[in-house]
Amino acid sequence: MWKYSIVTLLLLSFQPVSAGTSSLKAIHIQIREISQLAEDFHLKSELLNEKISTTDVVKVFFPGFPYFSDGLNDVEIFNGMEGQKEVVDLMKYVKTAEISKETMMEIMNGFEVLEELVGLKPQIDFGPRKDLDDLLKRLKNFGKTDFKNITTSIGLMMFDQRFPDFLQDLKGRLEKLLSSRQPTSAQIEHVIGFALALMDRAVVRIPIHYEIAGFLHRNVTFNPVVKMFNATKLLSGKMNKINILKEFSEKLNVIYNEMKFWAELESDKNIYNTEQLWSRIQKDMNPLKSFKTPTKGFKKFESIDNWMSHRMTKFASHMKTVEWKYSMFSKEIQSFFDTTKNMIEFVQNGEQLFARMCLEDYDFSTDFSKDETELRSLEPHLTTYFLESLNLEKELDRLKKFVNFTDFQMYKKSGLSDSEIREAVEKMKKIDLSEFDVILKHIKPNNQSYMMFETIKRKEHDAMKKFAEANGNEFLEKVLEELTTLQTFLNCTHLEEAVSIMKPLIDTFVKIGYVDANLAFSGMAYTVFMFREGNELVEEINGWKPESDPYIESFPLNNDDLKGISDGIEAIESIRKVQESWEELIDLDDSEMSESDDWKAIHDFITNFVGKLSTMDFNLELSNLQEFLATVSFPEDSQIDSFEKFIKEEYEGNQYFDILSFIKHLRGLKNGFSNVLVQLKNMTEGVRKYKEWENTKEKSEKMEFVDCSQSYEGSCSTPLTLPKADPDVPVKKFEL
Repeated sequence: MWKYSIVTLLLLSFQPVSAGTSSLKAIHIQIREISQLAEDFHLKSELLNEKISTTDVVKVFFPGFPYFSDGLNDVEIFNGMEGQKEVVDLMKYVKTAEISKETMMEIMNGFEVLEELVGLKPQIDFGPRKDLDDLLKRLKNFGKTDFKNITTSIGLMMFDQRFPDFLQDLKGRLEKLLSSRQPTSAQIEHVIGFALALMDRAVVRIPIHYEIAGFLHRNVTFNPVVKMFNATKLLSGKMNKINILKEFSEKLNVIYNEMKFWAELESDKNIYNTEQLWSRIQKDMNPLKSFKTPTKGFKKFESIDNWMSHRMTKFASHMKTVEWKYSMFSKEIQSFFDTTKNMIEFVQNGEQLFARMCLEDYDFSTDFSKDETELRSLEPHLTTYFLESLNLEKELDRLKKFVNFTDFQMYKKSGLSDSEIREAVEKMKKIDLSEFDVILKHIKPNNQSYMMFETIKRKEHDAMKKFAEANGNEFLEKVLEELTTLQTFLNCTHLEEAVSIMKPLIDTFVKIGYVDANLAFSGMAYTVFMFREGNELVEEINGWKPESDPYIESFPLNNDDLKGISDGIEAIESIRKVQESWEELIDLDDSEMSESDDWKAIHDFITNFVGKLSTMDFNLELSNLQEFLATVSFPEDSQIDSFEKFIKEEYEGNQYFDILSFIKHLRGLKNGFSNVLVQLKNMTEGVRKYKEWENTKEKSEKMEFVDCSQSYEGSCSTPLTLPKADPDVPVKKFEL
């Protein structure tokens, strides 16, 4: 019977607590045993008094219990699951789609090449196409036209031939004005007007004429030949891979044609219903994720009832089996559904994806290796042209800074006041006239017949003349068109999307050969079977009712009493930690502490504290301990802190960590000491209640010994009834 098994087990497991005296350590151990017993009896009394259910007890050890429900009881598993035969037959049909391993590898390689090409987009991007087209348009006849004809523009001729004279003239006018004793408003207006006209010519008009003529290119800051050469060189190195794509579209069509076998999957209701059933099974099995086997085993159940212990052991074993088998089946089942899902998506999206990949819009036979060779021969000419163009722009910028007379615009007017005349003259005096000679010498060195600007332009024209003789412009337009077509293909809106979607769908053709629908259904059926088995175990556990036991039902301790005992145990532990950590320092050399001003106070306290504890005898009431603790006076916090600082910074002995451990426990006891007496009081009260309850059982079980040989009264007068004899029944041994 349950109540007798409990008492017997407890009497065998724990020795009765002595009423005598012991060390603090021994009392600590006894109270911990009482605490454990009290928790067990409290749990049993709660169960017997119907304050908690069997399920509540089990949840103490299995958080998340019961894990199972009756949700899958309606699923047929023994005669084949619903739709199983139809799905298995259908999967056999769709597996008839055959694609050779070689074709599959070619398709996979094609996707890798496409992904690689998409990654090259930034390296073959020339920015705004309009600027490049404008440049090629201006260069179209540049090298084919005679240099003299290019420079016949009135603006260019005047600049090339007369600009040095204009500068020299301006210098003379400034010198004459500054040498005048009293310059007039008209003189100033005349000189400034001439200077501003010269500035306008150098800063605005001449650059425009140069750009129109083809000597300057402000909107294009890079050499297109270099960019094209780098792009074609890059693509030329990948021609072997690009050639793979010539038949790529045709290979994809092979897959698309085989896709017709999969169309049945899209409309088949059995596939859908099976997937819904699997989702339902997964939902019901989700609670298994929170299952954990109790680390302490099932000792508590053994103390409640052997039947309960056996059932819980069986339940835990079943849960572990379900856990790993469900995990194994899930992978197989999920693989089946993932594969069929991919196949259905392929049917739904395949045709559109083929079109959106734009494969038909690009000619993969374009050979960039030939373009690379041609561009290599043209590069020096166009490089020289662009370098000289940049040089020309740099020289013009230098000239612009020199003839920048913007600050004088305010004086270009009639009737200047005397103060304005003085201001204008002062500003003119700041012009370094010697710089005129420097700039003149720079733009027309050694009195050459033409300026430095013309020298630069001739170099530009010579380079482009060679470029034109090699039909460079036409070739650039051809290569640019090829690269632009490739860019258009790579920028095709859905190419990257198609690549990312198509690759896993192609993988499905490989996986389909390994998918076993029967295995998936078997896994689902076995999962449901295990689920039902678990549910039956849960129902057995939930339906169990313990037999009544008035003694345990009368257990007097409540949750507060149990907590009081637990808190008191922690209080004793904090005292023992100080005691034991000090005993670790028995060999401590006092001389090493001589430089600490606070050592004596701590030493005097602890030797007295530990000494008293070591000589005292304790019983379960711990009254003498409480009386002693009420008189304890700890060292000041500042003394403990100062001593700790001394140990960390100055102590060089070999018990460094032991001392810090002692300080830690001493500080912990001191900081929590205000609660220790209360905790000990509550603990002893709880222990007292427990012992009183335990003693009532011991008294009730004591039976007075009666010697029936001396008396026939009382219990001795009760006749002893022996079993009735039956000749057909074997005689059984019977002992009095």
